[in-house]
Amino acid sequence: MSRPIHFTFFLTVFLLLLPAGFAAEDFVAGMSSSALSFCTLSTVEDVLTVSNTGNLYSEYKVSAHGRGSEYITILPSTFSLMPGESAELVFYYHFPAGSQDTYDVEVLIETGFGLQKKLTKTLQAHLCNNNVLLAHNFNQSACPCLPMNYDFTIKNTGTVPETYVFSLDEFSSYANVSANPLVLSPGEESQVQLQMNLDCSIYGTHIVYFSSHAQSSGISSSVPLLLDIDKCYDYALSTGKLLENTDERYDEAYSFESSSYSVCAGDHKSLQIELDNYGYVGNNFRYTLEGPQWASLYGDTLQLDGYEKGYSFIDLNPPQGTEGEHTLVLTAQSQRGKQGEQQAITVKVNDCYGLAMEPLIREPVCLNTEQEVAAQLSNIGLFEEEITLEIFQPKNILALRTPTLTLDAGESAEFFIDVPPSYNFSEQYWFQLRASVANNRTEALSSVGFDPISLDECYQVFIEAQDISVLVNESWDIPFTIIHEGSKPTTYRIDAEADAGVHFDTINITLLPGERSSQLLSLSTHNLTSGNYPVRIRAAADSIAYQHTITLSIRDSPHFLQVFAQGLNYYRYWVYGGIVLAILVVLFAFIIRERVRSWKIKRLIMKTLKEEKKKKASKAAKKVKGQKPAISLLPIAIAALLIIVVVLLSLFSMRLWEVVLFVLSFILEYIWYIIVGFILLWVIISVLNRMEKK
Repeated sequence: MSRPIHFTFFLTVFLLLLPAGFAAEDFVAGMSSSALSFCTLSTVEDVLTVSNTGNLYSEYKVSAHGRGSEYITILPSTFSLMPGESAELVFYYHFPAGSQDTYDVEVLIETGFGLQKKLTKTLQAHLCNNNVLLAHNFNQSACPCLPMNYDFTIKNTGTVPETYVFSLDEFSSYANVSANPLVLSPGEESQVQLQMNLDCSIYGTHIVYFSSHAQSSGISSSVPLLLDIDKCYDYALSTGKLLENTDERYDEAYSFESSSYSVCAGDHKSLQIELDNYGYVGNNFRYTLEGPQWASLYGDTLQLDGYEKGYSFIDLNPPQGTEGEHTLVLTAQSQRGKQGEQQAITVKVNDCYGLAMEPLIREPVCLNTEQEVAAQLSNIGLFEEEITLEIFQPKNILALRTPTLTLDAGESAEFFIDVPPSYNFSEQYWFQLRASVANNRTEALSSVGFDPISLDECYQVFIEAQDISVLVNESWDIPFTIIHEGSKPTTYRIDAEADAGVHFDTINITLLPGERSSQLLSLSTHNLTSGNYPVRIRAAADSIAYQHTITLSIRDSPHFLQVFAQGLNYYRYWVYGGIVLAILVVLFAFIIRERVRSWKIKRLIMKTLKEEKKKKASKAAKKVKGQKPAISLLPIAIAALLIIVVVLLSLFSMRLWEVVLFVLSFILEYIWYIIVGFILLWVIISVLNRMEKK
């Protein structure tokens, strides 16, 4: 029995402690009493207390249900509580004339997570004969500056005339009573109107008490009045388009755009801001801006009448180095109503402007020569730019050929610095180059230095060429190589000198330092006799020239090697055919060799089994006869591939039908090749047999 008791005890403790480890929502609610008795036409207050006993933040909604609930007003009907907090709600009971009866009302309290609790209240409304102040419309709603009217009935239930004085506990300076004071005879009643004209800056929910004080008896009656003044200070905040920051920006019509913008680093732009006052009440507005320092407000206050629009601007001046996406937060707040509006603005700063110039260089300058130095400039921005060029120098030695350049986006161009021939550089000099665009949005800097060098160092050329041998009345090309080992890019004029009758075409080539170029000089030897002729190849630039001499050998007849090479080239197809035929003969020799070997084996077996029985000898012969030598497909494939190669080589210079005719003529006219092939085949087989015997 002890084990079930222990189990029940621990289970109970666990269930009791389990909720403590989890978040839970709970509350308690109570009213001053469960029953209430009052007079009709009067306004009676009751209090409901709600306490949050859970450990969660909770939101509550209170409502009345049942017969008579339409005569109940709850303030506030929605609210929220932190854990441990409590709130008091006021119930106003205002039952009209003829509603005297007993009512059972159910009060429902429910949370945002669905937890509900109910309270029951019994209300007894009966007719009273006291002097009363009756309010017919105690709850009024309006916007600021609009009048709110309340109607009352004042009844003298006494036996003597009475003078009544009316007052308000709050906002009395904004109140106007239709009759104040008011004199009533015994049993007489009168209608009184109260008009509230509050200031335009007053808003929200207010409860004021309207009182009637009897001067003779000293009895006072009061009723609560509800003033529910909505925030009718509505306005809208929006951003427009980007404008150039000029004095005429107010002339540009507002155009709504999204809250995402793109600007270039180095630009000065203005962003339109529009504030539209939807309310009928005039108001003052103040702007604040959060974001990077290069964004600022152009006008941070604005005064607008009702239904009026006003404009301000945000100045954007992103400097270089601020590329990326930035967020600006624009806030507007109204003076009346303290109503705020926020607008998040995304500004993407792009690198739109950029110049690139060659890095620091040192340029060799040839003494006593007029020359130019080229520099490369690139527009790496996104727009066409007019670029200003400047050169800073200790002496007025150099001159820019053009002071400005216009480059499209992504375009590159050369600009030139002229070096005068009259100036003799006796030492090194460095000069600063600067390229910039309008408003100095971007720039590029570089430097160029000049080293004075001699003419030989500027134009140092080596010419490589070999002696050449040609036939009489034959045209030829002389190959040669120019190697520029000078220190500056140079254009050379290439020509040649030889005896009369030798003609060369002059050419011009431009070489960079260390560059080499292979060229051909056209040669014509018509009307020349055989012999050796000196030919001088020259490379000249400015006032300096270099030359290299070779020997031109002219002959009446070609050398043996030339004849052999020409003949080999002329009969190249016959050579191809002979090579292929020799390969085929060798392949066929290997195939026939296998068959001859099989035949010899068969003959040897027959000779060996001659003395055996006739039956066994016959079977052995049939067995050998049934064995076929294995023929390898690899030699056949190689032979077919060679034939295809020969055909393809022929197609380079002959059409297909010419190839067919060539093959047929080869077979018919040179049948002796086939005979020689068979002889070679017999010789090869004999050699193979002799090798096999050994």
